[in-house]
Amino acid sequence: MFDLLVWDERRKGADQVTVHLGAVYPRVRIHDPTVGTEPIKTMASVDSLTLTLSNHPLVVAVFPK
Repeated sequence: MFDLLVWDERRKGADQVTVHLGAVYPRVRIHDPTVGTEPIKTMASVDSLTLTLSNHPLVVAVFPK
């Protein structure tokens, strides 16, 4: 597993971005550390994902094949 941390540097508002992973991964979990330790979203067979970013990080946990 590897973690990708992403965030936006806007002071206010949010931006929607697409993250391309470069391969298909069997499982991806999105965590918001400001909400808690449980994933806020879990996906299967993922090669890209769309995130709404603000001024705090999201953790994208990618599980390899």
